Amino acid sequence: MTDAPGISAETFTILRRLRRQYRNRPAIHRDLLIIHYLVEEYGCADAPVFAGQDGDPGSLEMTPSEVAARLGVTPKAVRQACRTGRLKAVKRPGSREWRITAAAYVEYRNRAA
Repeated sequence: MTDAPGISAETFTILRRLRRQYRNRPAIHRDLLIIHYLVEEYGCADAPVFAGQDGDPGSLEMTPSEVAARLGVTPKAVRQACRTGRLKAVKRPGSREWRITAAAYVEYRNRAA
């Protein structure tokens, strides 16, 4: 563990546990996801930042609008990046909406920086 400021691993673990506990309550789960995003932006000194409902780092999925808000661009620009392959994304069967994993978002953000 480093002396760098950040969210402790214990706090991060509790956040993940709460997300699993409330995954069937959309409003609460959504709020916990927002807190999770804030943790990613603030930094976590000794824990992986992103984890989906299954606990797998990088499996958290975001919509183009969510990614656009984080990057400070338009959702249209994010969808274009998805279509051209610059941003790794998938479409769920029967859906028109792109889904971007946290790992793909971080990779794209780091390339763009």
